[in-house]
Amino acid sequence: MIIVGIDPGKDGGYAEMTDGRLTYVGLLNENIDRLRRLEFEDAHIWMEKAQVMNREGRPTSATAMFSYGRGFGRIEGLIEAMHIPCTLVIPAEWSREMHRGTAANQDTKARSYEAAKRLFPDQTFLATESSYKPHDGMFEAALIAEYGRRRLAGQ
Repeated sequence: MIIVGIDPGKDGGYAEMTDGRLTYVGLLNENIDRLRRLEFEDAHIWMEKAQVMNREGRPTSATAMFSYGRGFGRIEGLIEAMHIPCTLVIPAEWSREMHRGTAANQDTKARSYEAAKRLFPDQTFLATESSYKPHDGMFEAALIAEYGRRRLAGQ
């Protein structure tokens, strides 16, 4: 079975696990065709549920949220049309488990990166070869996939 993790944000991430191993990670917008090629009998998708966000204590603009929701709906519609099982998971749910063992005084993205590097030490999470900073959508998609793998395994 292929387990897919999707962080549907503006610069979202896409990750695949096969046989409990992270086998692919990339940018969501560059992997729509990869998503389309999944077979419904062999896959389960775990996607972060769209919700209102705020940045640094300030509400996100209505325009930004509409754009985010529209992108989320596009991906969700594609998955539904393909009849692939999909579980939506809120960020607090997957991060509570996946952030165990990380420093609580760090911001959420730093905790996610720390957890992802601990679980997938060989993965760089760089969006391009010339990138110097790991891509948060990619490492969070990997964590969402691992969270889904654990749920499906009954852990």
